[in-house]
Amino acid sequence: MKSNSVALWVGVSGLFFAIALSDRWDLLGAVVGYLLGFLNSAWLYRDTQRIVEMDLRGALTRMRRSLFARLALVTAVVVGVARLEKSWLPDLALGIAAGLLISLVSYMRRQIMNGKE
Repeated sequence: MKSNSVALWVGVSGLFFAIALSDRWDLLGAVVGYLLGFLNSAWLYRDTQRIVEMDLRGALTRMRRSLFARLALVTAVVVGVARLEKSWLPDLALGIAAGLLISLVSYMRRQIMNGKE
């Protein structure tokens, strides 16, 4: 199993375990944020792998479109959470940050282990 999948599901299960122990349902915002952070970095990694062989103009266009699409996704999730459960917003922000950091570290670790720098 890939280390990214392990990091994703260990993080999600850890958050659900924390919810069960503390009975703080606000942490569901952290679960949503963690998944969103992982999705965002996986999307970035996939797009980066695809543009390696493209010319500069095409690569910049693709990355710009991808950036705006990712920003729109994050904005839509934040607005949805804010309209449904405002108390989840701080945990959502922490979850997004944790998901991004953990997944990026996992991707970098995999690149270093494979000998690509």
